[in-house]
Amino acid sequence: MINLTGTWEGEYSINEGTEAAPEIHYFTFRMELYDDNGQLGGKAYDLALSDEPSVISGFVEGNNISFIKKYQRLVFEDNGVCFGDDSKEHPDIHYHGEYNLKDNCYQGTWEMLEEEERVGNQEAYDEHYFSGNWLMCKVEYKYQRPGV
Repeated sequence: MINLTGTWEGEYSINEGTEAAPEIHYFTFRMELYDDNGQLGGKAYDLALSDEPSVISGFVEGNNISFIKKYQRLVFEDNGVCFGDDSKEHPDIHYHGEYNLKDNCYQGTWEMLEEEERVGNQEAYDEHYFSGNWLMCKVEYKYQRPGV
């Protein structure tokens, strides 16, 4: 198993249209990861959100990777303008993927709970998700975790 400690760059896609008329947009990010025997941590910087930092936690096992990206506040982009709301929490973004040997990168899917509505007087909830694809490749220079 390779160690993932280092700088990674990549992109993710999101459908900003409808299912009937999709508008797929791509956004870039940079991650500073450290890998402690398969346990992942670090920071990510979403370049579409004015380099807004987020915290990464997850794991890698064999060719599979899974991590959660967590912003410290609610952040979003609307028509090219970035907004942040310190009074609201951003939903966790769940990433899952596999190592692609041919392209020497990780790729997979991500999802984020958009909203949860109670269905009538029932104990059931209707959940709506944002989702898309992502990929990331390791940059050649090494990232050093502070204090190591």
